[in-house]
Amino acid sequence: MANVSVTSSSDPVKVREELWKVLCNLGMNATQNGWKVSGCRKNSNNPKKDATVELEVVSIEGLQYVGVKRRRVHGEPFTYKRICEEVLRLAGL
Repeated sequence: MANVSVTSSSDPVKVREELWKVLCNLGMNATQNGWKVSGCRKNSNNPKKDATVELEVVSIEGLQYVGVKRRRVHGEPFTYKRICEEVLRLAGL
């Protein structure tokens, strides 16, 4: 599976809550729908740096851990990559 990060947690609710908390702490406009958490970052200085990412909590087959599937909804790939790396690092998953 591509674009999936395995966490060290087996509790999907905890992972979803942590992702939500980090997106809000980063000042992103966060929304939640089921196991998907989306964040939108607006850059008033440079609209090309706007990005929307979707993070979905998924189960990893064969492991007792959960993962985070990443998806770029809108924006530059490099901005998306930096946001995802920052969210996962700050979430400590």
